[in-house]
Formats: sequence, structure tokens, C-alpha cells
Amino acid sequence: MRVDRDETNASGHARAPLGLLLLLAPLWLTKAAAVAAPLPAGDPTLEEGEAEERVLEAVQPETPPRRGLPPLERTLEDGTTIRLYGHINWGVLVFDDGRETNAYAPIDNANSASRLGLLIGRDVADWTLGGRVEVQYAPYSTSNVNVLNNQADFGTDQGNIRWIEVSAAHDRYGKLSAGQGSMATDGITMIDFAGTSVVAYSAVGDSAGAQYLRFRDPARPIGEAPRIGGAFQGFDGPRRVRVRYDTPTWHGLGATVAYGRELLTTRDNVREDDLVDIALTYGATIDDVRLGAGLGYFWDRNSREILSGSAAILHLPTGLSLAVAAAHVDIDRNNPTYGYVKAGWQQDLVSFGSTAFSLDFYTGDDIVRDGSKSRSYGAAVVQRVDDFNSELWLSYRLYDYDEPEVAFRNSSLVFAGVRFRF
Repeated sequence: MRVDRDETNASGHARAPLGLLLLLAPLWLTKAAAVAAPLPAGDPTLEEGEAEERVLEAVQPETPPRRGLPPLERTLEDGTTIRLYGHINWGVLVFDDGRETNAYAPIDNANSASRLGLLIGRDVADWTLGGRVEVQYAPYSTSNVNVLNNQADFGTDQGNIRWIEVSAAHDRYGKLSAGQGSMATDGITMIDFAGTSVVAYSAVGDSAGAQYLRFRDPARPIGEAPRIGGAFQGFDGPRRVRVRYDTPTWHGLGATVAYGRELLTTRDNVREDDLVDIALTYGATIDDVRLGAGLGYFWDRNSREILSGSAAILHLPTGLSLAVAAAHVDIDRNNPTYGYVKAGWQQDLVSFGSTAFSLDFYTGDDIVRDGSKSRSYGAAVVQRVDDFNSELWLSYRLYDYDEPEVAFRNSSLVFAGVRFRF
């Protein structure tokens, strides 16, 4: 367990006491009030998984208001609206690496990590001015614990910062954002209408990202093996310090472009990398069918290029949906490629919220090294409890990984928990 706030962690992020914000921020904002000015686009309380900004707007053009606990909002005399939001997403993970089975609880679900944020919005003439601050805090998470390290990391660093941005939006001229936040391709591989993204989406490694794959040869140390998160990647776009522009949508079509750098790190060679990406999205509801699609290109001057995208369709009367995602990466050592398909069904089977089911399949080549093969099969069910802004979720996943001349055991998991949102 590491608690030293003054050190620098392995990722190059300087330690800082950000975790205190998660404990103290709710104390000053406790009174709910009617909204007098719209909040910035991309309302995070509507997220199904992690899809951000433009992607969220494209795939959920007609999301109805939710019933449940009231939002934590305050409207000031000048019309400025402030909203505190976030969620806690904990569960029990049972992971079988092919040689031994271990349970971890309560563990944070890295598919949608626990977080706290603040939104500020105000109308000025025909413009909406906004600001957003968001941090995540998950000391004991599927992204950092495994059979060799089963200790929580209560330290905080700049990597906990998800958003610090300001924005200006206009119906005719689009939206300009600056600061730490989503690049244009963040969420581009995550367009999905199945309703189970809280625990199952294209980044299939997130449910057990820190766990090691097991060599079939018992003499080889487990610490030399690839981890689940590295072998089953989704190659979605990142969040960085950037300038971003979103065009207005035209018949559901929109475009986004961003330029940024990874400034929240102490590694000079990484801080100096120029990052550029662009995304095209489409979202519409035509009769009884909802459509969503996105295509993105990401360029890192010193390391890689990524072409990625996803698409989804939902038949509203039956609740049947289908989603696909894919990416191709061009980097020096190899050229990873993956494809993903997911079928879903959701209905109001009980009075307190919709029930969603999904089955998915992931196939990746050369993800870790040339010739490596990554395959994963998953099933998930999510039960919404609307009156309490919550989702109960359960998933099963099988991981099948191999390399040329190196054999690995299959791994599997059962993961169950709850996400509470406010």
C-alpha cells in the first residue's frame, strides 16, 4: 500500500492530495434547484459507459429524462447553474487464471471508474459558456490489483484528473473547448445501445486489466506474462490537455477535431509529443430504429497512428440491438488490429427499471507482439433501479490468448456489482 503523497508514481504523474476532493466537495452543494441555464453538452449523467461529448450526443439524440433521485444542482442569481455529479461503481470480482482462482472485493469497476465532477453552465446571448472539473478515485480497482499485488493504492496523482476544461457552445457555430478532456476520438469505439456498457463493451480487458495471463509452462514466472489489459485493448481515444472544436450537427452528422499534449505527466519526452485527431459521427432515430456510428483517426507524432470506429443499431419496439467496433494501429514494433461484435436485448421486465442482456465477441491480432492472438467471449446482464439512480450488473468473460511458440492457459471471470449515480 503506497500512501506517500510526495513521490512520483511509475506512470510519471506527480503525487497530489486529490482524493480529499471526493470527500469534501459534496459538503457545500446540497440544495437542489431548477435549472435556469443549460449545462455544457455531453451531460455525464446520461453516459451508458464512457463515451464522451460528440459521441454521446450522436448515439443518444433522444434520451428521455430519468426518474429517480434529484440532481445536486444550484442556480445562482445571475443564472449560472452548478451541478455536482459522479458515481460509485463497486463489485466482487472472481478471477480464474487457469491455475488458481482468487476473489477481490469490494473492487472498483474500471469499465466505468468511480468519479466525482462539477459542471458549470451559463447562457450569454446565444452562447452557452461552460466549465467542467472531474476526478476519479479508485484505490482498489480492476486496473491495479492482481494475484501478485492485492493491495489498495490510496495515493493520488495527476492521473486522477479526467477533466479541467472551459467551453463555449453555439447552435450555429459549434463548440470550442480548451483544457484537460476528451480528444476527438475519445469514445469513438464505444457506440453501443445494448445497455450493458457499465460492465461489457469493446475494451473487454477493463474488467480484469491488471491480472496476469498464465503460461502453460509452470516453470515460467507469472510476472513475465502479459496482463489482460495489455492483451485485450480497445484503442479508444484518450483524454489530454487539448484544444477541441465540435461542428454543429447537420441531419445527425457531425465532426470533431482536436490538438493536444499529455501535459499531466513528469516525463519530458511524452509531454513534448504532439497529438492530433479527428472524428466523424452520425446519430439519428428513423421510425422505430435508432442508429449511431463514428469513425476516428488519431496521430501521435512520435509513436503511432490509429484508425478506429464503431456503429450500433437499436430496434426500439423489440429492444434488440447490434454493435460493432474495430481498430487498426500503426506503430514501430507491430500493427495491432481488433474487431468486436455485441448483440443485446433490453425490455421493461420489472416495474423499477429496464433489464438488459448482451453477448459479445472480441478478436485481436498482434496486440502484444507479432503473431499474438487475443480472443474473448462475454455475457452480461444489467438491471436498472431508476428510483435510486442505480444499476445492478453481472458479467462472465473468457480470455483466450496465445503467442507463437508460447502457450498460455485460458482465463475467466465472474464480476458482479452495483453502480450508484448522482
